[in-house]
Amino acid sequence: MAQPAAQAFRIEKQLADLRWVPGRQGTPLTEPQRKEIRALLAISAKVTFEQIYKALKKADCPQSPGRWLNLARGGRDELTGDNTTAAFRRLELLNEWRALDEVDQMLIINLLAAMGSPEVFDQPGWETRLTRKDGEPRTLWTPVVDFINRMVATGKLGRLSAMNFDSGRSAYSIKALHTLTALLRDRGIDEQNALEAAYPKAHDPPAANPADLPPHKPTGNVAVDVALRQLRHSASKRLSGTRAQGMQRRQGRPNPVGGVGRRPRDPERWRIVEERVERFRRRRIYGKARQLLAQDFEQEVLDDAAIAGFSERQFHEGAWIARLAAQWLQQVCRDVVVSRGLLTAHLRRVWRLDTVIPQVRLEEDLPIFDRDEEEISREDFARYQDSGRATRQRSAPTAGSTSASTTATT
Repeated sequence: MAQPAAQAFRIEKQLADLRWVPGRQGTPLTEPQRKEIRALLAISAKVTFEQIYKALKKADCPQSPGRWLNLARGGRDELTGDNTTAAFRRLELLNEWRALDEVDQMLIINLLAAMGSPEVFDQPGWETRLTRKDGEPRTLWTPVVDFINRMVATGKLGRLSAMNFDSGRSAYSIKALHTLTALLRDRGIDEQNALEAAYPKAHDPPAANPADLPPHKPTGNVAVDVALRQLRHSASKRLSGTRAQGMQRRQGRPNPVGGVGRRPRDPERWRIVEERVERFRRRRIYGKARQLLAQDFEQEVLDDAAIAGFSERQFHEGAWIARLAAQWLQQVCRDVVVSRGLLTAHLRRVWRLDTVIPQVRLEEDLPIFDRDEEEISREDFARYQDSGRATRQRSAPTAGSTSASTTATT
């Protein structure tokens, strides 16, 4: 995600999602407005909506009276800009970074992300000790080595997340990011329409046998891969009417944390975790080794910044899973769409938590809005809650009916 191509794509995606509201559909931004907001996001890590409104007014392309940007609601105060540019500015290396060509920039980010510990770069001649997967020495270009040495000289070199770069993998390749970013910028379309325009073959007719959903290729992200394996299991079972062959067993070896369970009070299970830690240490993967130990994990990772980063990764991986699932399932079923937020909304209703978000916003003195972006007063919201409770009480089964229903089901 720290790649410049990924940063540019995220900026264009946010611009494509922006609308002027109120109104059910909203009004898209004009090209001068998009250009002004794009320029703000390209030089900053975060840009508040108040800054955006002021910049648009100064550029003589303000919003219409009584309208605001749709993403400014729901507790969100800002848009995310180019975190990579902002991080190099904090390191006082922005000019040197911009002087590099695109390939060198890509290699530097990949190298920083691949290193488990920043101490690797502290050793003199570190570039001569790197090897490829086949064991052969890895050759690095001089501009790449020189720039990383400049980062070491600042005394601020660390993991990408510690230097406020975006961590994690992008859902698209670098080539795809360039293609989609150009379509988003030049045509003013959203991500889904850009995908359809760039990769029309993804919408070819489905396979002849709807039960033959092939395994998905590994993405390199454990959470996404596990979700797709579970999806294949459920989809194959639903499509064929029987449990798919080979899906009854867990694929691959169990993870020492997820498969066995990281429980320090269980000596046998904790011994397995410690064995994995020693393996990582022997391979000089000190970061993973340290974070597998519970006592280090809680002190090092569980802070506000890490929790915020975790939440952002969950949103990113959820969108990644939804996009891949839609494309993948189109091999066996042509009409597949992603219903954004519908499952979460359904679960909130089932668990009777559908008013939790408005309640929290009211407690924090934030406004709440209906589907037409009209503000709801506290009194109207209280009446809605009372009517909802009354409806649930009327529909709740009695003790006798519950017993009869249970007996019949049994």
